[in-house]
Amino acid sequence: MSLSQQQLTFQISPITLTGGIASNITGGMLPLVALTNPNAFSQNLLTGDTDFQLEDAFAIFSPAAGGSLVEQQPAEYPFANLTVAANAIIRNPINVSLIMVTPMKQQSAWSVKLQTMQALKATLDSHNNAGGTYTVYTPAYTYTNMLMLNLTDCSTPTSPIPQNAWKWDFTRPLVSLEDASGALSNLMNQINNGVPSTGDPSGAATAGGNSPSSTNTAGGGGGSAPILPFSPPSGSASNPLTGGGGIGHA
Repeated sequence: MSLSQQQLTFQISPITLTGGIASNITGGMLPLVALTNPNAFSQNLLTGDTDFQLEDAFAIFSPAAGGSLVEQQPAEYPFANLTVAANAIIRNPINVSLIMVTPMKQQSAWSVKLQTMQALKATLDSHNNAGGTYTVYTPAYTYTNMLMLNLTDCSTPTSPIPQNAWKWDFTRPLVSLEDASGALSNLMNQINNGVPSTGDPSGAATAGGNSPSSTNTAGGGGGSAPILPFSPPSGSASNPLTGGGGIGHA
C-alpha cells in the first residue's frame, strides 16, 4: 500500500522550511523529509503516490499537547476610561510543538541516525542563522511564519533505544506588517478615537478638547515656545535673556 497524503503531511514531513536556505529552491520551500529521508525523497513523494512506506521513515511526528491557536492576556496599563477597561486584551504569539520519534528500523540504524541527526542540525543552524521560518502542519491547523525555539531530547526512560524522541518547539511572533496592523485591537481604536486632538500641540488642555492657546501651548504644555515675561523697551541697554548690561558710549 502506498503512502497516503495524510501520512506524509502529518506524520513523516509536517515541517517545511521556508525562506532562509530554502530561498534558492524552486518555490522557496524545503520539506523536512528531504533531510530525514534524502534517499527516498523525490518529486513523486510530494503527492504520496510512491512505494515509500510509513515504516521506512527515519522519524514519525505527532503534535504535542499544549499547542495554541489563540494566546492573549489581560492588559495591565492605564485606560482612557472604565467602560472599556474590562475588555482590554493583548494578543501574544502562538506556539506549537511536535514530538519526533526515531524508531531506528533501517539497516545500519545506529550509523544512519548519527549521520542524519548531524546533517539535520547543521542544516537547521544554517536555516535559523539565515532568518528562515517554518510551516508546521497539524490536523487542526497549519501554522505559518513560525520560528524555531528549541529542538530537545524528550526520550522516555522505558525505551531501550537512547535518544528515541525529540521535541520541536515553534513560536509565531508578529513577523509581518499585516500581523502588526492586526494587533491594533478594537479597544485601541476606541481609545484612539476617544481622545480628540485639534492639531499638533499635545498639551494636557489641548488633549482634553480645548483649542490651542497661549495658556496650553507654553513651555512643557505643547509644541510652541514659551512666552517671554516682558519685552525690553526700544533703546534699552539691558538684555533680559542674558542679564548683561549694555555698553555705554561716551
